[in-house]
Amino acid sequence: MDLELPKRKKPDISSIDTHPDALRAWVDRLPLLNTEKTRQLLVDTLDRLNQLEMSPDDRNESLETLSTSVMCVIDALKKDFLDKPLPLQARHASQANQAIDLCNRMATGYRIMADDLGQNEAQNRVLSIAIHRSLRYLSEVLLGHYQVYLQYPEGLWRSIHSLYALAEECGINRLSITDTTLPTPETSNIDTIYKQILLLSLACPYRLRQKEIHFAYNALIDWASFCQLSNPETGIERGLFSVNTQSDDPPAYRNLHTDSDRDIHH
Repeated sequence: MDLELPKRKKPDISSIDTHPDALRAWVDRLPLLNTEKTRQLLVDTLDRLNQLEMSPDDRNESLETLSTSVMCVIDALKKDFLDKPLPLQARHASQANQAIDLCNRMATGYRIMADDLGQNEAQNRVLSIAIHRSLRYLSEVLLGHYQVYLQYPEGLWRSIHSLYALAEECGINRLSITDTTLPTPETSNIDTIYKQILLLSLACPYRLRQKEIHFAYNALIDWASFCQLSNPETGIERGLFSVNTQSDDPPAYRNLHTDSDRDIHH
């Protein structure tokens, strides 16, 4: 996974029209019944958006406009490659990679938005949306790899941890955000999404069946509220697991960490 965000350039005559009305009209014309054609159009548009200088508000509106179509394509692709004999045939493996790739492109767009916002208290509300959406799409990237039993890419956990660490540092990890990526929008927060991702990893998904992985992922959003995150610097050590937010590693049993690990952020 590429941790470097794409370089952005100022809009010119060849740039995509990001005016809300123009973008909504473009989305309305997408041939959703033709999944492959729609996917190609979305990939091209996301690439062009992610390479364009935009205000955070405009980028957010553009990505939100595309989100429903993106999730529609991802769901259509999943119907074709899930519950297929393993190892996947080349066509089904390609569809799995395409679904993961779309999620990654959306996550990149929101990571750019978070990067442009920086640590500005006046922009905390918008920053919380950017981080929340980034984590949601990165969780789908992780879930996609689990569902087809592939190794997740290097850098994925580092991105997840760094986004959460930024939210915690800015004190926005518990702000309520409406999750529009779901079929029925629901309210959650960055803290809950992050814990859902950690718990999914701890559920040993590579040992589960595909349907069980998806069931666990959906169920853990509710169980996340019963999970607590604490900092060892408080002197209160509880819980079975720990995670280093400055690493590229998933959570693991706390007893597996050595004494030297106590100097780093868990």
